[in-house]
Amino acid sequence: MRMTTWTVLAGVTALAIGCNGGGGGSSRGATAAPVTSGTTSPTPSSATPQPGAPTGTFERTFAGRGYVLHVPAAHDAGRALPLVVALHGSGDTSRNFFEALRVSGWVSAAEQAGALLLVPATRSPFRSFPVWSGNPNNDLPEMETELADVLALLDQDVAGTWRVDAAHVHGLGFSDGGLFLGAVGLRSPRLATTTILGYGWGAFDIQPTTQRRPVHLACGSQDSFFNAAQQTQAFLTQRGHDVRWAPAAGVGHTVVGLSAAIDPAQALAWMLARPGPGGAPATPTPPPATGPGSGGTGGGIGLVTRTVTAQPQGLPAVQVSYTAYVPTTYDPASPIPLVLAANMGLQPWQALAQSEGFIVVDLRDHDQNGGWRFDIDVPVLDAVLRDARAAWNVNTKRTYYHGFSAGAHFGYAVVLANANVFAGLGISAGSMQTAIAQGIWPGLVARRIPVAIRHGTGDQVVPVAAGRADRDRLQQAGHLVQYEEFQGGHTVSAQDAQAIWAFLRQHTAP
Repeated sequence: MRMTTWTVLAGVTALAIGCNGGGGGSSRGATAAPVTSGTTSPTPSSATPQPGAPTGTFERTFAGRGYVLHVPAAHDAGRALPLVVALHGSGDTSRNFFEALRVSGWVSAAEQAGALLLVPATRSPFRSFPVWSGNPNNDLPEMETELADVLALLDQDVAGTWRVDAAHVHGLGFSDGGLFLGAVGLRSPRLATTTILGYGWGAFDIQPTTQRRPVHLACGSQDSFFNAAQQTQAFLTQRGHDVRWAPAAGVGHTVVGLSAAIDPAQALAWMLARPGPGGAPATPTPPPATGPGSGGTGGGIGLVTRTVTAQPQGLPAVQVSYTAYVPTTYDPASPIPLVLAANMGLQPWQALAQSEGFIVVDLRDHDQNGGWRFDIDVPVLDAVLRDARAAWNVNTKRTYYHGFSAGAHFGYAVVLANANVFAGLGISAGSMQTAIAQGIWPGLVARRIPVAIRHGTGDQVVPVAAGRADRDRLQQAGHLVQYEEFQGGHTVSAQDAQAIWAFLRQHTAP
């Protein structure tokens, strides 16, 4: 099978995309801490994450919305994780609000209670002063749309990696986040409880509710919203809601002061004692294991080394060997996904390939010195992929690419230029500059492709600013991007592979 789409790059000559004299080293034994810049400490859960799911604090992006997620360090087997969605006030950011929650004890309380803590950012149209949806006009349809988007983030991104207890998704909002919950959160069957800090709207329904809900209201006596909050709690109680009212004497409009007054550990215990009906399934349906297969036979299982011959245009033929790991559960009758792990070896991916049931190929540049050339290495990649599909029954709609360092630079160019061949792209410590230099812009490609990016904040080879710039370019061009930073340098690890696979596995090629 010859993929003519490779001809997009025909005639492109040599490149210098190695990192500091090659860029082929992967720090294979290194494990980068999953904590992102500006955050500390982990959150536990009385639950079991998806197999191999990472723990710690993560800053991620999904469908253009940034968020911070704290994942428990310890898990009890067999149970799914409760989750608290925490909404910041107007003019704030998710990162800053997470830090306020950490300082005020919510993160450590979640660790003890066993709960995920999800802090999304607003996508307010008022960019210079972030607020939740229709404020200051209180446009309820816009608020409902934004809540649906936040829940989609939970279902399609968070729950793709960590198991979430659908009966224990709880809402917490401060100030404008509290208004948002009062307006649309109380009506949502997805939220088991709502905790509203530093806000009240008076003795009326912002939007009538169809069910009586558990509501925790807390407001400081020195807060300008205090009288309205008193009226709201009395009104909701009269309407039959399960109301916990916590007036905080001497406290103003501050989440830290309110948290000290109500004790986050007790507030979380109150939430977790009140499960909801479960709402929509929190775990997205993964792509089907079956699909259009390449029909290959006889490739073997376990570690397999094969040799291919590539014919670059205008150059002598090149013979290269590649190694693949095929899970012992492989059944030739069922098409199997394929991951090309470029410039990192098999170590980050091999155990995951066995547990998740896909083939991983150790993809190297033709002379394995870390310097990739389009005129030679594109035909080599083509030959490897055709050979793998001839050897095994590969699901042709589930071929994924994950590149590290120079392999990531090369991947940006080749995968974007051949987007219909690949289901998704993973990038570790990469930069799009090489692709752009070849005229491959993310807005001028055949298909918007899912891209998962992981970048160390301490990377001295490819600075983290490059990862952030690439995220912005891709999102502005309409690509679906999951972006994560971690405290570490120019490395790739099994933890990176796990996070990238959890995102990519949800997507297929057209």
